[in-house]
Amino acid sequence: MTQNEKIRTFIAIEIDRGLIPDSLFRRVNSQSSLRPVRTEALHLTLEFFGEIEPDYVTRIEDVMDNVSFKVFSIDFRGLGAFPNPNRARVLFLKAESNPHLNKIRSSILNPLGKNGDGEFVPHATLARAKHPLNLTEIIEEFSVISFTSMVKEIKLFASELTQRGPVYRVMKKIVSDMQ
Repeated sequence: MTQNEKIRTFIAIEIDRGLIPDSLFRRVNSQSSLRPVRTEALHLTLEFFGEIEPDYVTRIEDVMDNVSFKVFSIDFRGLGAFPNPNRARVLFLKAESNPHLNKIRSSILNPLGKNGDGEFVPHATLARAKHPLNLTEIIEEFSVISFTSMVKEIKLFASELTQRGPVYRVMKKIVSDMQ
C-alpha cells in the first residue's frame, strides 16, 4: 500500500463464534443463495468508515487512545434482516440496545465530528445474499436464539476485499480497564 492509498476501515467488537449454536451455522451454510461470513470474522460494527485517507486513520487511532471502558456484556436475541425479512440482502444476529455500546460509539465518533449517519442498529452479520431473498423462515426458526458476549476489546480494522471475501487486519485496539 502506498502512503496516499485509501484504507477501507471500520471499528468493531469481535464475537466469540463458540457462543453461537452450530445448528445456526449449518442452517445458514445450507442456503445456497447465502454467502456466510467466515466464523472467525464475526463482529458487531460500531462504525463503518469506508475508504479513508491514512491521515484520517491516524485521527481515529488518536481518538481511540483517549477512550476507556470497563468490561461489559452485549445480549444477542434472535435474527433479523436488512432491509427486511421478505427481501433480505443481509442476515444478522440482533444485539440488544446497550448504553455502554452507545457511550463508546459516541466517545469515538463525536471527537471526529461524526454523529453516526442514520439509526445505529447493533448487529452481527451472519450472511449476505447477492439478490433479495425471503428469509422469514430461518428468522422464525431461530427466533429463540439468545446468548451474551463479553466486551473486553474494541478494534479498528482495515478490510481488504478479495474474491474469497473480506480479509480483516487489526490496526488498533482498545483493551478494557479491569472490572
